Amino acid sequence: MYRLMKTVRGNEDLTLTGLAAKLDLDRSTLGRNLTVLERRGLIRRTDRADERASGVELTDTGAAALQTAEPLWRDAQEMMRNRLGAADDLLELLKRVEG
Repeated sequence: MYRLMKTVRGNEDLTLTGLAAKLDLDRSTLGRNLTVLERRGLIRRTDRADERASGVELTDTGAAALQTAEPLWRDAQEMMRNRLGAADDLLELLKRVEG
């Protein structure tokens, strides 16, 4: 959900189809994930001039949640880099995890 919210921020001009393509998700998966965020008040769907297309944007609550999450995400990423080290490729990383 973090990646989805982060992608929504700054891409409010994208249609749902465009957002799905940017995230490499199919529309139904994107729709299910957006429904969860919408129920939690983190995003809202937006209308477009073309009534067949809609978009999505973060609510103020969503923007605040993302701002809170960002340093936690960076810390988690740094912790994993420290634990796993720098891997040049996926196979090397998997060997470290299994080893």
